[in-house]
Amino acid sequence: MSENNVSAKALGEWLDTSERTVRELAERGIAVRVGRGRYDLRQSVINHVRHLREVSAGRGGEKQILDLTAERARLAKEQADGQELKNAQLRGELLHVDEVVANWSDIYRRFTARLVAVSDRITARMSVPAEIAQEFDREIRESLNELADIEEGSPTGRSQPPAADEVEAEPVG
Repeated sequence: MSENNVSAKALGEWLDTSERTVRELAERGIAVRVGRGRYDLRQSVINHVRHLREVSAGRGGEKQILDLTAERARLAKEQADGQELKNAQLRGELLHVDEVVANWSDIYRRFTARLVAVSDRITARMSVPAEIAQEFDREIRESLNELADIEEGSPTGRSQPPAADEVEAEPVG
């Protein structure tokens, strides 16, 4: 046996790595097998040094180049998206979700209060019997409660608007 023909263990010692890594390097064509469990020391060391130079220069092979290119593209897109959001915010084109929810909740409360007061207004203006006014009130509250139930699947996860029976009617007049 030539002294250039070494075991995986010996080549691993030369490359400062494990026997398993030597086998993996052989599968990738870096370590050169010359027989079962035997490696060409000189050529394997040369190939390993070349490989390390390529990796350190950022040319670690097609897959690594593609991965690096994809990661750079992803980063550039995220940075562009972030800048786009900042610009839209500076132009006043974006609203914070809490502001929107607060404004719509206020609109909903006022709307609900006005509708709940309908039966009182009808009774006061038209001399409608109390049982008819109560029927109006029941129907309005039932409809508002159904609308409130629609929002249960809300993607914001925010609390529901108050049910119609929780809202006080606006004063008549």
